[in-house]
Amino acid sequence: MEQHNKTEEEGTDDVSFILIGAGLPRTGTLSTYTALEQILPGKCHHMVKVGRCKTGRNASFFPRAVRGEVTDEEWRQFVRDEGLSAAVDYPMSLFWKDLVRIYPNAKVLLNVRDPVKWRASVYNSIYQILAIYS
Repeated sequence: MEQHNKTEEEGTDDVSFILIGAGLPRTGTLSTYTALEQILPGKCHHMVKVGRCKTGRNASFFPRAVRGEVTDEEWRQFVRDEGLSAAVDYPMSLFWKDLVRIYPNAKVLLNVRDPVKWRASVYNSIYQILAIYS
């Protein structure tokens, strides 16, 4: 299978946003992201993209989105600028209802995990990272 090497700086052809991940972190979203990056024409958004973003788009966009200050057109522009075909994990999954309204033809993917195992995984990963910065 041909591997896509999609970088955030490169221009992408106009792609359709076709998949919205509605699952919580630590539910297999990284594996899903990795697979979608291989099979879709555009990129897939995941929390790892936020940490690696060199354009500043994520850092400026998501605080505004959380405050409810982003219009539907600004969502469309962000998705276009990022060259996205899909999004899974935070922060995009927080806005799945908005994205479904904006992209009514997109499919919704809900990753799930046993709740006890999910809590342990969050505690042993995300929570530990957040504790360092608190």
